[in-house]
Amino acid sequence: MEALRKLVNIIVLLFLIYALLVFLNVISTQYLDNTFTDFSPENYYKTIFGIAAGLLLVYLLVSNMGILALKRERTLLNNRINELKANLYDRRVEDTRDQTSQTRPATNPTSKPDPIFPPDNLQ
Repeated sequence: MEALRKLVNIIVLLFLIYALLVFLNVISTQYLDNTFTDFSPENYYKTIFGIAAGLLLVYLLVSNMGILALKRERTLLNNRINELKANLYDRRVEDTRDQTSQTRPATNPTSKPDPIFPPDNLQ
């Protein structure tokens, strides 16, 4: 898609340079009349206008397709990021469960904590 967009940009740029040269009379209608024997300025400018309209339409379509492709890619990447975040969260929850189950004593403590002083693990 990117290569097609670059190609259309180059074609549009070349056409705009050609149109600028014609409008500034660097390429004159007399030169075109001598080059093409059936040349008519009215038909020439209509043809140039038609080509310009066609190029702009192609440019618009290619640009919109490029934007849609980028949006689709962004959506896919955001979904992938969310999946990875969910997996990371699940792993962290499992790790904390494993750590708490391993650190817990299997039997009940024989001494009860003093109600006046809080236990050390509350700090």
